[in-house]
Amino acid sequence: MNWELLSYAYLFSVIKNKKFDDTVATTLHPNALIPYQHMLEVLQHYKQFPTPEHLKMRFGLDPYSCSVPFSQMEIVDRLYLEKTKHEMNNGLLQIQQLLTNPDAKVSDFTSVINTLQGKVYESRKAEVFRLSEWREHLNYYLSEDHKPVANYGLPSLDRYTGGIKPGDFILIFANTTEGKSTLSRFIAGSVASQGKKVLYFTLEESGRKSVLKTFSTLYQESYTLIRDKRLVHSDINRFNRHPDITGEVFFLDTVESRTIGEIAKRAQQFEPDVIILDQIPLFTPSGDPDWKIITMVSRQLKSYTQDTKIPIIGLTQAKATTRKQNPSLEDSIGYAYSQAQDADVCFFLFPDEPGPGYTRKRVQILKNRDYKRNQIIDLIWDLDHGIIKEETIVEGSDNGIKEFRTF
Repeated sequence: MNWELLSYAYLFSVIKNKKFDDTVATTLHPNALIPYQHMLEVLQHYKQFPTPEHLKMRFGLDPYSCSVPFSQMEIVDRLYLEKTKHEMNNGLLQIQQLLTNPDAKVSDFTSVINTLQGKVYESRKAEVFRLSEWREHLNYYLSEDHKPVANYGLPSLDRYTGGIKPGDFILIFANTTEGKSTLSRFIAGSVASQGKKVLYFTLEESGRKSVLKTFSTLYQESYTLIRDKRLVHSDINRFNRHPDITGEVFFLDTVESRTIGEIAKRAQQFEPDVIILDQIPLFTPSGDPDWKIITMVSRQLKSYTQDTKIPIIGLTQAKATTRKQNPSLEDSIGYAYSQAQDADVCFFLFPDEPGPGYTRKRVQILKNRDYKRNQIIDLIWDLDHGIIKEETIVEGSDNGIKEFRTF
């Protein structure tokens, strides 16, 4: 066996969340599966990799006699591997050292992997798309794989954007307390009601409270009654009559690390159709919203969505709130642009405004790669009763009075 290649493949499978299964092992070499399984057993019991000499003695294989063409390997891309070889060498060295350290903790291994994942997702391997292969690309766009993963649950929003598409990086901008989390929980509930799974990182609010708020907007129930514990027997009976949710939303309010590696690890665990991050600046080192750091994180997230095709909806402040007392104009502009430049779709939520008997929330589509932008959608924003839905205005009455209708 080519032991160095096998080690690279093992680490690469961890970093890229690829399952190192029987097929991949036998692709490396027809006799690779049994040595690889033995390697995992040795790793588990003795906390170290078996040496090439050990494998040679046990299985009669010369560790360095097997040369595997890269074109036959599903798990390693030659150009991509060369680009990250230095980081992976360091990672292998650190893991080897940790395996021989009796005081090493699980968090130490996690830290190494998270750091490597961040470096891997900072830059994607270059891909070339040929005009002469336009038929192939057309078939891809018309295929089932390119259809929306789910709808937002708001008809005009779905019509203007085409829904939540595979590999989309979607941003929701708003100032503090202007409804970013409320809208994202509504979207999460809507996606779950379509039979899909959502992984929701709610690092500023408890998971239990997020569940109840999402339940409120999904079934148009009053969260205020739930919060104040003013429910009566008839309310509980009505709750119990609501239909079961065919999908699921997994709320995580605590994480081991606030890194792209943690997101990738949890995605591998829960296998979601959509990921929601509340909020993106919390996934920077120490939660610092410096625009240069935000740029790095945004590119990692964009790379991750393109690699996995799992769309990410990220929440973020519309203005920079750095540690400086008065952030400069450069910081404020750089903060917003650094996130928006990598996004496929950007929404902005305006402050609440009065409507005819209810609160109105205005949503503007600031960026929309494949469709029109600057479209504005007005929502009925009645959170006391758990109501979030579109408002439509019908013109044309003789006396000039606007008629309000809702979907």
